[in-house]
Amino acid sequence: MPKPFYAVYLTLCLFAATLLGVSVASAQNTTPGISAAAIATDETDAPAISTRLVSSHAEVTSGQTIQLAWEFKLEPHWHIYWRNAGDSGLAPQLKPAGNGKSEALALTFPTPKVISIPPLTNYGYENTVTFTTNFTVPEGLARGLNVFSFNAGFLYCKDVCMPGQAELRLPLVIAPRAKTNPEFKAATNLPQPLPQTSAIMAEATGRTIQLTIPLNLSGQSVRFLPFEDGVIDDSAPQNQTNNILSIQLDPQATSQPANLEGLLLVNGQGYTFSIPLHQTGSARTPQTEAAPQTTTPAESSASLSLLGALFFAVIAGLILNLMPCVLPVLSLKMLSLIKHHHGLNRTHHTLAYTAGVLASFWAFAILIAVLRQAGGQIGWGFHLQNPIMVAALVFLMLAVAFNFFGVFELGHGLTRLAAAPTGKGKSGANPRADLIESFATGVLAVVVATPCTVPFMGGAMAYALTQSLAEGLLIFTALGLGMALPFLISIPYPRLFHWLPKPGAWMNTFRHALGWPMLATALWLAYVFTSQTGQAGLFLLLSGVLVFAFTLWLFGVRPTRLTSLLPIAIAALTLFWVGSFANQPQSVMWQPWSAAAVEKALQDKTPVFVDFTADWCITCKVTEATVLNTDGVQKLFADSGTALFRGDWTNQNTEISAELARHNRRSVPLYLLYIPGKPVEVLPQLLTPGLLKEKLQGVSKQTSATTPTP
Repeated sequence: MPKPFYAVYLTLCLFAATLLGVSVASAQNTTPGISAAAIATDETDAPAISTRLVSSHAEVTSGQTIQLAWEFKLEPHWHIYWRNAGDSGLAPQLKPAGNGKSEALALTFPTPKVISIPPLTNYGYENTVTFTTNFTVPEGLARGLNVFSFNAGFLYCKDVCMPGQAELRLPLVIAPRAKTNPEFKAATNLPQPLPQTSAIMAEATGRTIQLTIPLNLSGQSVRFLPFEDGVIDDSAPQNQTNNILSIQLDPQATSQPANLEGLLLVNGQGYTFSIPLHQTGSARTPQTEAAPQTTTPAESSASLSLLGALFFAVIAGLILNLMPCVLPVLSLKMLSLIKHHHGLNRTHHTLAYTAGVLASFWAFAILIAVLRQAGGQIGWGFHLQNPIMVAALVFLMLAVAFNFFGVFELGHGLTRLAAAPTGKGKSGANPRADLIESFATGVLAVVVATPCTVPFMGGAMAYALTQSLAEGLLIFTALGLGMALPFLISIPYPRLFHWLPKPGAWMNTFRHALGWPMLATALWLAYVFTSQTGQAGLFLLLSGVLVFAFTLWLFGVRPTRLTSLLPIAIAALTLFWVGSFANQPQSVMWQPWSAAAVEKALQDKTPVFVDFTADWCITCKVTEATVLNTDGVQKLFADSGTALFRGDWTNQNTEISAELARHNRRSVPLYLLYIPGKPVEVLPQLLTPGLLKEKLQGVSKQTSATTPTP
C-alpha cells in the first residue's frame, strides 16, 4: 500500500478505535460515582424528564455508608411530587435492585412548591430537583469496579400523568480507601426546623384547625403542608388572620390526628414542626421543637402592655389607609372632603365617617368575642372563611362600583322615596342623606380592609384576641381612630387641606375611575368563592350577580319602593341558593371495573361507561370533579340507564394495563363508551357535559331500538 494511503488508513483506524472506546465506555458507564441518565418521554415519545444518580464517593470501602444524589431535570410544565403529593400524585421511590423485595431508601425531600390545577392542589417540583439518601455498600465485595443497580419509580405529570420506571446503574470502585466524587451535589432548599424560641400551637374546632404561628411570620405569606396525606383539605384556602392560620381538615377523614406534623411554607422556605393537636376545650400549651412552653396564649402573644398594644393599634390603623383594598374607598372620602371642606359641613362629615369606622370595628370586636366564647378560634378577617359572607361582599363591591359609575345614587334615591325636595340633585340638598353616605363610607372602608394585615398589627391583634372584651374593645377603638386619623386632622387644622383642588367636573371622572378597583375587588372575592364552592357554586353566584346588576340599573332609572327592595331580595335569594348548594350531597354510583362485569352488562343490553383513573392523575381528578360527578351528568347517566364502571390504576394492575394497551394508551385517563351491538368508542380525554349528553342521548334511543321485544 502506498505510503500516503497507508497514513490515511492508519488515521481512520485510530479514529474508529477511539469512537468504539467512547461508545463502549458510554454503554457500560464506567465513570465511577455517576450513573447513566434515564430518559422518560411523553405520549409523543418526546423527552419529558431525565434522571440519574450521583454518589458522594467514587471509590468506597466495603460496608461504607455513602450519600446518593437522585437528580431530576424536567422539561417546562412537567412536575414530580413531594412526599405528600396533595390531592393527587405519588412520591418518587428508589429501591436497590436484588433478589426479594427490597425496601425503598429513605429520601430527603427539598421544600416543595404548591402546584394548583383547580379544583386540585398538589405539592411538588418543577424544572430541576435533587433528592438525597444514604446507601450502605454491601460487605464482602471484590475490589475493583462494581455496578450497583437501583429501581427508580416516579410519576411525572403535565396535562396527563405518566408513571416512570427506570433502572439506574451506579458504578463504584471498591478500594482500600474512600475517595470523594467532585460531581456530587447534595439537595438544596431543604426545610429547616422552626427556631427554638418560636412558639406554635394547634387547636381543632370542628373541622377547622387554628394554627397559631410565630408573630414574626404574621405579615408574610404562610401555608401549612402536612407530611401525610388525608390530614387536611389541600384545595381549601388557608386564611391567615394576624398570627392565626385557619386550616380545613380533610372532609373524608374519619378521625383527627393526635399530632400535627408538617412544614410551614413561608415565601418558598419550609420550616418543619411536630406538635400536639388539641381539641376545643382541652388544655392548651404552646409548643416548640425543643420543649413544651408553659406560657399561656396571652403571655406568648407578647409581653406587650396595654399601652404598647394601643400604640401599635393606632399605627396599624394609620397604615391601613395605604392598603390597595382600602384606597378606592378613601378616595371617595377625599371627594367628600372636597365637597364639604368649608365650615361646619367638613366637621360633620368627618365625624360621620369616623363613627362608621368605629361602629364597624366595635361590631367586629363584639362578634369575635362572642364566637370565641362559643368555642371558635377566629380572628381578623374571619368572615372571609364563610362562602356566604364572601358572596355577600361580592354583591356589596358590585353595588359600590355601580354607585361610582353613576348607575344609581343611593342618597338621591332615598330622597325621592321620602318625597323630599332634591334641589335638582345638587350636593347638600339632603344633608341627612349625605351624612348617612359618609357613615356608610366608614363602614365600607373597614369591611374592605379586613383581608389586610399590616406592620404593627400583629402584636396589637394578638393582644386584643387573647384579652377580655373590654380590653379588646379598646384595641379595636385605637385601630379605628388610627384609620380615621388622616381625616380627623382636618377638624382642628383645616388649613392642612387647602391643597385640595376645587370641586369641578373632574370629580365625576375620578369617581367613575374608582369603580374599576371595586370591580377588581369583586373579581378577587369571586375567585375566593370559587375555591370554596367550586365552579357550580360560581355559576349560581354569577347568575345572581347578573340579575342584581339589572335591578341596580332599574333602581337608578326609576327608584321606587319596589326597585329599592329588589336588589336586597335577589342578593338574599342567591345567598340562600349558595348555602343550599354548599350543603347538598352528591350521589355518585360507580362499580369496580372488570372485563367480566362489562361483558355481563352488555349481554343485558345495558349501555356502559368506563372511567379508567388513578389518584395521582390530575386530569382524571379534574374531570371527575367538574364533569363526571356533577349532578347534571349523573342524571344523564341515570336517564339513559348507563352502567358506570371505574378502573382504579393508582397501583399497578395487570388487567387494567392490558386494557389500556388494547386501546393504544400508555396512561390514564381513558374513557370508554359501550353501546350494545356496536364497537367500543374511545372518548376524548377532555370530556365535556355537552359531549356526554350527545353520546348518551344517542345511546338511549339506539338501545331502546335494538332491545328485543319479549
